[in-house]
Amino acid sequence: MIRCLTETLLLHDFGLHVHLPEHRLCPTVPNRLNYLSWAHGILDSTLPLYEILEGSSNARCRGRTEVRALDIGTGASAIYPILGCAVDPSWSFTATDIDDESLRWASKIVREPLNNLSFSMHGHRKKKHLHLKDRIRLLHRKVEDPLIPPRSDIGVPHARLLYHLTMCNPPFYSSEEEMRASYELKEQEPSAVCHGTENEMITEGGEVNFVKRMVEESMGLWESVILYSSMLGKLSSLRLLVEHLRERGVGNYAIGELIQGQTRRWVLGWSHTPYRIAGGMSSCKSLALARLLPSATMRSMSFDLSSDEEREEVLIERLKSILVGLGSSEFIQTQGGGGDGKSDHLLEVKMMSESWTRSARRARTRRQKQGEEEEEEAAGGSNHQEPLLCVRFSLERFMNGDDDDEERVGSSSRATKERRRLISQWIYGRDRIKFESLTGHVFQRFEDSLRGKR
Repeated sequence: MIRCLTETLLLHDFGLHVHLPEHRLCPTVPNRLNYLSWAHGILDSTLPLYEILEGSSNARCRGRTEVRALDIGTGASAIYPILGCAVDPSWSFTATDIDDESLRWASKIVREPLNNLSFSMHGHRKKKHLHLKDRIRLLHRKVEDPLIPPRSDIGVPHARLLYHLTMCNPPFYSSEEEMRASYELKEQEPSAVCHGTENEMITEGGEVNFVKRMVEESMGLWESVILYSSMLGKLSSLRLLVEHLRERGVGNYAIGELIQGQTRRWVLGWSHTPYRIAGGMSSCKSLALARLLPSATMRSMSFDLSSDEEREEVLIERLKSILVGLGSSEFIQTQGGGGDGKSDHLLEVKMMSESWTRSARRARTRRQKQGEEEEEEAAGGSNHQEPLLCVRFSLERFMNGDDDDEERVGSSSRATKERRRLISQWIYGRDRIKFESLTGHVFQRFEDSLRGKR
């Protein structure tokens, strides 16, 4: 029953012709799609800046960066690669597995003629371009092989970037006894169970040890991958793995909570690059996860305006003047306006040095008095030197009292008032203290400008 439902969903919603074997694990589509959407969101917020700072050297597909993803343990369904390719034509996958039989079934799906066409789906204007055999490479691995195949194994020996993304749905259990105990705790058995093999369900040390192995491999590969990630089946595993990342000095990570009906899963992603994982991607609905979340990459200050200062264009120009005055800065553009009228005014700045600090400002003043030229110093090496940090500043409108129930009762004695919020989001850099320092300086200067100070 579940197998038939999965096959039907893949065909009806994604145009994928799939036949799933009875003796292999049957994936649930909504759960896997949630994981893909989570990863897709992080890359969408990261890749535009990556293209700017890396010189736009990435290949493009229909106007988008071509994303190379790795699926570790793809299984007989190759569910993440086929869904990823169906959802986004710019994605391609290397899909690995240690089980020959699973890879044979996956190969049938990838090579199916109906999965290698361009066609129009009912209710969709744009054509869907599957062409799975050109976009999914299946790779057999041995148990002792690295989980993340090296460059030589995938035919890119000189590529700086190995993958944009790694994905994994590791075996949950460490033994048959643990698996049986888990089933016994469930109040009711599912009406139709898709049985998995031992390789799919059990691994030494369970999912914690499996993902720890991924973490350790990532420490050696470092920036060869933008985003490493894995799904997790147990909250206790998430706690242990976040603790492990922190012990290894990895602070650039994100947590996702995936809820589908009564099923709850978690996703853990981490990066060794300076590209900060968007703060919104680390939000979880469960309060129990609050202490596991990474430090915020966003700061904000709220303020009121007089009637002649309500236009965002005036405020953004005031902010721009402050940033220009810092020196050693360059404006960049990774995204346009939000289009919702709330956060459609923003500035993104790349800082090459700590030019906002008191000592730097004093040194700059001395040079100006001495008539020395600064242009060469400010621009020197900017094409090759790694930026110190990049920050996105944006303005947002909001109403105080929007969530105040008292104002909805009878005649309101306190009218709601529109206010503004200046937001600073850390999008690139390795040193949190420098981000906090720059944000504090800009916020103070902006506040002074609102009060008429110089």
